[in-house]
Amino acid sequence: MFWNMKKLLIIIALATIVAFSSACGGDKDNPSSQTPTQVTPTPGPTTPTTPTTPTTPTTPTTPTTPTEPPKPSALDVAKAKLCRSWVITKTRVSISGSVKANADFTGCDLGEIADFARNQGVEIKKDFSGIKVESITFASSGESTVRFSSGQSDVADCDFSSLDKGILKYAWKEASALGYEIANGNSKVEFNGDNCVLTLQAGFEKDSKKYDVSVIFVMAEKK
Repeated sequence: MFWNMKKLLIIIALATIVAFSSACGGDKDNPSSQTPTQVTPTPGPTTPTTPTTPTTPTTPTTPTTPTEPPKPSALDVAKAKLCRSWVITKTRVSISGSVKANADFTGCDLGEIADFARNQGVEIKKDFSGIKVESITFASSGESTVRFSSGQSDVADCDFSSLDKGILKYAWKEASALGYEIANGNSKVEFNGDNCVLTLQAGFEKDSKKYDVSVIFVMAEKK
């Protein structure tokens, strides 16, 4: 019995050793029973980073100031207003000198105006009955054309150099197509809204009598 007890103690001792050995990492003679050691890789040399070249700030572009077109001169403005075709809406005739009288007419009926002048003692032989001024056209080339209902027309050369001062110089190219010669000279030009007021002046002498005639045309643009 003593032997059996001794044998039992030996068996218990061996079992304890085996258990202790297993808890401490297994059997050294059996590699598969050991826990593998993890090896941390050693980092290689670091490649130096190329420094970034700083960006040069862009200089803001100064906005270009738009160039304003040159302003037209007073003379250019006056020419632009005058150079077109006009119709006469009203005519005022004033006679001074040996006879003093004035009258207003609708449009420009030469027959009515001639009758008025004759009634004041002005001698007018030509018959203007039924003849009216249909239009007056001023061209930028320096020419003006008066057109009559009879189909005839009178043409004059115009000097616009003083138009900004309200003065229009003119000279008829030939005697009036109506046979009534109109004196050359200066005329006055004014603008009133959309209307143009043209004043012509002429002097006549007949049988030792002198007549100064002023004719004012109130004109609207011909449509």
